[in-house]
Amino acid sequence: MIHRFAERLLHTVARDDENLVCSPAGLWQALAVMAAGARGETADELRELLGVAGPDAADASDPADASRATLATGVWCRVPLREDFRARFPHVAFGGLGGLGGSGGLDDVAAIDAWVRAATDGLVDRLPCAPDPETVLLLVSAFGVREVWRTPFDDQDTEYRPFTDARGGRDSVPTMTRRIPATDAWTVAGTQVVELACVREELSVRLVLGQPGARPAEVLAAAWAPATARTPLGADIDDVRIDVPRVWLRESLDVTRHFPGLGLEWSPTELADFSGMSEAPLALGAVLQETLIDVSETGFEAASVTQVIDWLDGPVQDGPRVRRISFDRPFGIVLLAAEDLPLVTAWQAGLPHRRAVVRALGNNSK
Repeated sequence: MIHRFAERLLHTVARDDENLVCSPAGLWQALAVMAAGARGETADELRELLGVAGPDAADASDPADASRATLATGVWCRVPLREDFRARFPHVAFGGLGGLGGSGGLDDVAAIDAWVRAATDGLVDRLPCAPDPETVLLLVSAFGVREVWRTPFDDQDTEYRPFTDARGGRDSVPTMTRRIPATDAWTVAGTQVVELACVREELSVRLVLGQPGARPAEVLAAAWAPATARTPLGADIDDVRIDVPRVWLRESLDVTRHFPGLGLEWSPTELADFSGMSEAPLALGAVLQETLIDVSETGFEAASVTQVIDWLDGPVQDGPRVRRISFDRPFGIVLLAAEDLPLVTAWQAGLPHRRAVVRALGNNSK
């Protein structure tokens, strides 16, 4: 369900020659809460996009299982929400009418930003777009992960190696190197997949390298392809040596402008029917997301904040049995939770950000 949504999202927003980092799971979670209150044609189009709508969406978005335990969801609203709607979401924090941890609702921007910092483990300071007096509804889905590799890269093995970007530019960038067991690498229809294990077993990172000219959406989707679609490297390979650039990506995604490609025609208009959520008229005025990922020798950090807004009146030397995989051209990075849930998908199309040391991501510079 979420995998199908992720593939449609990536086909809609990913560009061959542009960096991308987004959270399919975070966006699905936010839209699923809205879909739980949708009716009529609005519910139909959200069900086609998400796979669920109405009461089924509430059940599917419950993070009781480990696969979605990382995601936090909060809702702030100036109009009353139906009690039966609120009751379907014991895991959602509701602000505004009824309060949220003592916050003053949509007018208390500092309290909302504090919620964002807590939900992202301090990796994101504030909302991508602060609410104003015209904001009627604010729904936020957020998470933050700081994790270390089960087997770190050795700093001494990191050196400058050539990288060719999607437009043919070439430069030397800091590149990490280590060996992994051959069982941690495979191919899916020509795309090479490498899995890097984390200390927490419910998390993993998969690096995906497609054939030259392959589209980002297809390459990234190989990260969660079922085991039946995987081709082992072969019995003649004992180990794999990987060369991976350090990666730091932070991007804002205006999902609103991609509504047509996602099939959202009713939800953003005055014809939207979210009467299962509130008796007041509501619509998808805007959907924004800010996501970051930082991959270094010791581990990675990743965070994402998705917000749905409705405005008032608005819309080493290789051995003989070692395979080498060099991520020296555009490649993808996918952070997966349990059940291969795509928390973050990233596409490194340009030259990787060059840094002498790992940069702390606690700020929120625009």
